[in-house]
Amino acid sequence: WSFLPDQAVITNIDEDHLDFYKDIEDIENAFKRFANLVPQEGCVYGCGDDKRVYRLLESLTCRTCSYGLEPQNVIRAEDVYFDEMDRASFTVTYFGHPLVEIELSVPGKHNLLDALAVVAVANNSQLPMNVVARALHDFNGVQRRYELTSVTDGVMDMVDKSLAAHELIKVKFNEYKDEKVELTNEICTKCDATLVRIIGNIAILYKEAEKPEEQQGLHGRVH
Repeated sequence: WSFLPDQAVITNIDEDHLDFYKDIEDIENAFKRFANLVPQEGCVYGCGDDKRVYRLLESLTCRTCSYGLEPQNVIRAEDVYFDEMDRASFTVTYFGHPLVEIELSVPGKHNLLDALAVVAVANNSQLPMNVVARALHDFNGVQRRYELTSVTDGVMDMVDKSLAAHELIKVKFNEYKDEKVELTNEICTKCDATLVRIIGNIAILYKEAEKPEEQQGLHGRVH
């Protein structure tokens, strides 16, 4: 592995990318190896509605926090309401106690679960819940991966800006599939990024964000 996370979120463990992994057991083992990169003082968050994820959390020695809709989770969404556009409003509870009211602007149950993950991380990082609620309400969605159809200066600029904003991104090769290794190396060289892994036609790239000299924001730690 090319990076060592202090915290990690695992949303689900499914039979995916079987062109790379042998079977679901191989996939589960890969997630366990990843989760074990988190140090004792860190925390792994996982969607406890997924039985494989919940089982993984129970096997770890570092701190963990489950989230979801089902009663076994530490962080839960209760009193869930979906409007006519399938946007969720709900109360987030922590060990059964109300924590924050959330109203999303993006539709679907998957976004509800992702919002719970955000709240779980923010809560353990001691961030203000009113700020978290406002940020989640203002979030209107992003493209999940960057689809590479041609390698131009514009593409390089987009990838570089994306790495600066997010550190870890996926680049999908719709074309140039046979040259993806060579092109990925070229992108990494020009963008000063690190290749984490190539899975099928998707390259996962990482670039550590530059730290501003004067940073007055919140620096959350899990206690």
